[in-house]
Amino acid sequence: MSRRKRLHRRGATAVEFAVVAPVLFLVILGIFEFGRAFMVQHLLSDAARAGCRLAILPGKSNGAVQALIDSTLVGEGISSATTQILVNGASGDVGSASSGDVITVQLSAPINSITVVRSGYLSGSLTAKSSLRRE
Repeated sequence: MSRRKRLHRRGATAVEFAVVAPVLFLVILGIFEFGRAFMVQHLLSDAARAGCRLAILPGKSNGAVQALIDSTLVGEGISSATTQILVNGASGDVGSASSGDVITVQLSAPINSITVVRSGYLSGSLTAKSSLRRE
């Protein structure tokens, strides 16, 4: 009886796998997508912090800050980030900022350009912001 029952259920495993496999692959792909999003968020925060630390030094310009941010992000494969440099809450040049002015560096990157699957689970953009006072 046991042998006969096994022969009768021979294709059941393949059918069960065919039903479960798409869900399993979607979950695994979702884990990769969210992991990549968290990694890029950390990279954006790190680049904003590094740019802001450079911007508060005397004699630095927006071009130098932008070059540092771009080199940091492009080295990690992120080329679609936009940078905004603010002096006391308004767009300005860090070279003309006075001592005590608050310099803010904001970065934003669209999620669909950084994920593994372009039409993936996530939409919108990731942002990072760092503010420091000018020395």
